[in-house]
Amino acid sequence: MSKVMTSNKPNKHINTLMEMKNMFFKSYTFTWWQIGIFKLALLSIGVAIGAYWSVFFKNYLAPLIIIAIITSAYIMFVSFKQLK
Repeated sequence: MSKVMTSNKPNKHINTLMEMKNMFFKSYTFTWWQIGIFKLALLSIGVAIGAYWSVFFKNYLAPLIIIAIITSAYIMFVSFKQLK
């Protein structure tokens, strides 16, 4: 019969995962120009991916446009709601 050894020490991997969660999912505050730089970076990545894999994305152009319209409408709704 095998014995399962237990320890009171916390698991090192669980601590690392918790630290990563706390690092990535905490609230941040950015200035308007930092958000502009972030958007420029995302736009550049998107254009580069689209240029490199244009044949692949050509087949998915309509769903991507629909997703863009829906997500843009949601962001506009949230923004206008906060103005009140």
